[in-house]
Amino acid sequence: MRYPSYPISGFHIMIRGEGWLITPSEPPRALVPGDVVFTAAGAAYGLGHAPARLESLPTAELGPGHPAVEDADTVFLCGAYWITHGEAHPYLRSLPAVLTAGPAKPWTAQQLSDHAGLPRREFARRFTEVTGRPLRAFLTESRLALGAQLLHDSDLTLAAIARQVGYSTEFAFSGAFRRAYGVSPGRYRKASTR
Repeated sequence: MRYPSYPISGFHIMIRGEGWLITPSEPPRALVPGDVVFTAAGAAYGLGHAPARLESLPTAELGPGHPAVEDADTVFLCGAYWITHGEAHPYLRSLPAVLTAGPAKPWTAQQLSDHAGLPRREFARRFTEVTGRPLRAFLTESRLALGAQLLHDSDLTLAAIARQVGYSTEFAFSGAFRRAYGVSPGRYRKASTR
C-alpha cells in the first residue's frame, strides 16, 4: 500500500508476518515483527509484501473501521497524529522522512536523539509528550509485547525470542516479562496456546 504525502506524522509497528518499507529515495528495507516505522508529516512511502517501486503500489484508503486480521499474513499496528499549533519546530522538520527501528538493536536515548538531531533531554521530553510514556518504558513495553506475540505464535526457544526482542539473555527477558505480565514466559506460552 502506498501512503501519499499527508500532513500528519505517524507510525507502523509490524506485529505479524514480513514486509518491505518502500520510499521514493532509498532501496526497499525488509521489515520483521517488532520493527517500527516512524513517518514525518509530508513523507510519501509504502508498505509492501515484496520490494517494489513506490509508484507501483496501490494507494492506501484511510477511513473508519479496520480489516479483519485473523487470517492476514501481515499485520501492522498503525497510528497518526497532527501538529496543530503552528509550524513544526525546526528539529521536527529536520527528522528523516522515515525512520525505522528494530527491537533487537540496543537503542539508547543518545543514539535516538542523535538520529533525530535533538539534544538527549529535549528528545526524551518530546518523546514522552508525543507517546505519553518515557522512552525506556515505551521500548520495554514494545519489546515485551513482541515477545508475548512470539511466545503465542511461534515455537522459537526462549533464548531466541529474547535475542529477537533485544534482551541479551533469556534470564533478563524472563525477569522483565514476569514483572510486566505477572507470569513467566513459559506459563504465558502454555496458557495462550490452549
